[in-house]
Formats: sequence, structure tokens, C-alpha cells
Amino acid sequence: MSLASGTNVYLAYEEEVNNGRGNPEDNPALTMLRATGRAINLQKNTLRSAEVRSDRQVAGLRHGFNQVAGSPGFELSLGAFDDMIEAAMSGTWASVGLTDTLDIVATATTAVATINGGGGGFYASGLEVGMVGTFSGTASSGNDQSSRITAMTDTAITVEAVDGATSYTTEAGASSFDATGEVCKIGSTLRTFTIERGFTDVGKYQVFNGCAINQMSIQVQ
Repeated sequence: MSLASGTNVYLAYEEEVNNGRGNPEDNPALTMLRATGRAINLQKNTLRSAEVRSDRQVAGLRHGFNQVAGSPGFELSLGAFDDMIEAAMSGTWASVGLTDTLDIVATATTAVATINGGGGGFYASGLEVGMVGTFSGTASSGNDQSSRITAMTDTAITVEAVDGATSYTTEAGASSFDATGEVCKIGSTLRTFTIERGFTDVGKYQVFNGCAINQMSIQVQ
């Protein structure tokens, strides 16, 4: 009998459209899960009485739910775990920014952008202090650089240059400021996945349906 080697085991997943109800797809478009472990298995809970008896017997025991359980582990990599983070947060990734007419007043490596005219404000746009974004529609290409928000009111933001940029140019009429990274906030949307564990050297595969992310722990050293 052939035995599987741990180095030839993979995990792959696809987000489900009906939270695991109904028949799974015949040919799902799977994405490889970059994990540090493959510890996902079927598990059945039992409900056991804690009553203490003189005959040392269990007063009651019955079967509980069947479930998929595991904690595969991972190392953070840009974009590789967006689906899992979204599921753990029960939220939705969204781009943020202000599409309006902005005036830029430059001071060395910092700049203040103010809203020119009507429209919404910076608070409603979803922008927050600490975010990194870029101006667009500027007359000076030097202003279209990565910029971190260091201060903000509803009508003005102060930004500083990052990624080695050195200066801004004062000008009127930049059309927008958009955050380069997306934002995912806590929500209430349940997302489930079909997860496949493949043993490629022996040609065996396990498919788990209706898998939900109930906990995620991230440690940054």
C-alpha cells in the first residue's frame, strides 16, 4: 500500500455561493491555500453527562454535530489571504476615497489638500488617518505619489510623502484622492468555502463542504 508524503499534500479552496447547501460544483475553480499545515479533518462532537455516580458509569452520552475542524496556519503574504480575512471579519472588502475637486498646497515633503466646491466630505469617504493613497488627475505627475494621511478634518487632509518621494507641487484641481489599499470592516455576512485536501503522490482527495472561518489569529513580530 502506498503511503502519502506530507510534502505532497495541498489545500485548495473556493468560496461557496449558497453556504454549503445543495450540491457542490463538479469542477470548482480552486485556489491554492498557502498554509504551513494541512490539519483539516472531519470531527463528530459528543454530548456527555458530567454526573458523578457511585458505579463510575457515564449517566448519558449521545452524538452531537458532525463538523469540519482544523487550524492549518499561514504566513501573511500580500493578497494571498484576502478571502479568509473577509470571511473571518464577516465583512466585505471595499475601496475608499474621495472623488471631488481638490486643491493641493505643498510644503516640502508634506501637503494639505482641501475640497474645492461642493460634494461630500473626507469623513464620509471612508478615509482615515494612517491610510496610504494617491492623488489622481493632477497637473504635476510628482503629486501622483504614495501619500500617507497624517491629519484629517471633513474638508481637508494633510499627507506626507512615502516610498522615498521628496516633494509636492502646489496646484488646483486634482480630481480625487484614493486609498491604495482596500478596507474590510466587521460585518454580518456568513461566507463558507469548499476545501479540498489532495494527496498528489497517491492520487487521493478529500472534499469538505460548508467550511466557515470561525477564528483567525495573526501575530506580527
